[in-house]
Amino acid sequence: MNAFIISTGSYLPERVVDNSDLKQFPANAIPLIEAKTGVKSRRYAGEGQFTSSLAANAAKACLREFPPEKIDAILLATSTADRPIPAAAARVASAIGAKNSFAVDLNSVCTGSVVAVEFAAALVKSGTAKNVLAIAADSYSKILDMSDFSTAPYFGDGAGCALVSSNPENAVARIGEAAIHTDGDGFETITVKAGGSEIPFGAISNPKDAFFKMKGRAVFEFATDKGRAVIEECLAKNGADKADVAKFILHQANVNIIKKIAGDLGADEGRFFTNLEKYANTAGASTLIALDDFLKGGESPAGNVVLAAFGGGLTWGAILLEKLK
Repeated sequence: MNAFIISTGSYLPERVVDNSDLKQFPANAIPLIEAKTGVKSRRYAGEGQFTSSLAANAAKACLREFPPEKIDAILLATSTADRPIPAAAARVASAIGAKNSFAVDLNSVCTGSVVAVEFAAALVKSGTAKNVLAIAADSYSKILDMSDFSTAPYFGDGAGCALVSSNPENAVARIGEAAIHTDGDGFETITVKAGGSEIPFGAISNPKDAFFKMKGRAVFEFATDKGRAVIEECLAKNGADKADVAKFILHQANVNIIKKIAGDLGADEGRFFTNLEKYANTAGASTLIALDDFLKGGESPAGNVVLAAFGGGLTWGAILLEKLK
């Protein structure tokens, strides 16, 4: 059985924060944000908005006229769930009226979009479900130390969604084979140390342990190495060649990572979609937001599209979308 993407949707909060608005940092440091990553602005969730709020808005944008009661499952990829318990996906199901769906959270950090689409496709291909919402949403503004120049300027909030179905009618893509991986030896590379069972809230002695941290140079080297390798692996699993790919849509972490991967693949940078200059790194949500932005832009290549991402865990993955309309 095949699985298809029927529609996509995304949601970015209304609050726009430009680099020049980051007054907590020295004026001579601000130009480095764009130089290091390509980021010019980002969106932050508003008062009373949680990750589930962003996810529900993206889901509504994706569903359009599709009846929510026909959704069999909701997969929400996030590393910033509303609460430790219960799953934020349950809140999303309620918010969109998906009364007949099973709902569960997934956490593969910035690889979330790829994993959500692959797991949704697996549910459909196995016959377990007919219609699945693959959502990725994150609110990193809630977990950043806003005084830390190594993390705070580079992240934003947002959500992306894809409706995955067994019905090819009006499909925008057939979902091909994926390659997904984890290397737990890199567990400490990207993390929020406190707030779980290792260091419960009541046992936090250093408040900064509750904030997001990453080892920047190690992340760059990991992303450029595994990003290229997993794209090549994914193409090989599908019997496809990079020449068959009309667009590469990668996790929107850093334009220099994307350029390095493009160079290592020997592919023209123009074949790599970017929107991180507007939204910064929206973590697990970025790849699905980018896919929706790409489709909204009216581009309709006759060839294939590759989604690829890399994130905490360490995790990385890629999936082929065949013949986007």
